[in-house]
Amino acid sequence: MPRPRDGRLDLYGDGNPSLIVWSDNGVVVLKNGTVPLANTGLENLKGVVSIAPGDFNNDGLPDLAVITHSAHRVRQPERKI
Repeated sequence: MPRPRDGRLDLYGDGNPSLIVWSDNGVVVLKNGTVPLANTGLENLKGVVSIAPGDFNNDGLPDLAVITHSAHRVRQPERKI
């Protein structure tokens, strides 16, 4: 069974890193590394292989590229604090 993976990124620009945890079963975003967030747009993704942060649309804010076994997606997280 694949092990869960994680990444840290300041998704909300508050100076505190958010923790992104994923596995074949889905994705969970933890604000400040501890508070699970709902309605991120990522919770229904299955078969996640990798998630990479970057500024893919050059707006100065972090975005996420998500690769699954069947597709890819770029996600711009909502910045609700």
